[in-house]
Amino acid sequence: WWTGLHYVFLFTGERTEATLLTRWDWLDWNTGWLNVHASVRKGKKKSEAYLLPPKVLEKLKPLRDVTKEEIFQNPWSNAHKS
Repeated sequence: WWTGLHYVFLFTGERTEATLLTRWDWLDWNTGWLNVHASVRKGKKKSEAYLLPPKVLEKLKPLRDVTKEEIFQNPWSNAHKS
């Protein structure tokens, strides 16, 4: 979880809150593009897209089985469990 989070910070430069609120459906696994919607970004006016290199996608893959909608949903809370 932490490693994936740090990789996304490194390759996007996105703010903490926006990064923590990114959702799986915003990530295109085929192309590596992550679209961070305006609704979670500061100012809430402009979305931003980032091309994540394969190394970042590799770090995110294990999280798919742990978190539901948000990529970085707290894995230590019970909120993500059904």
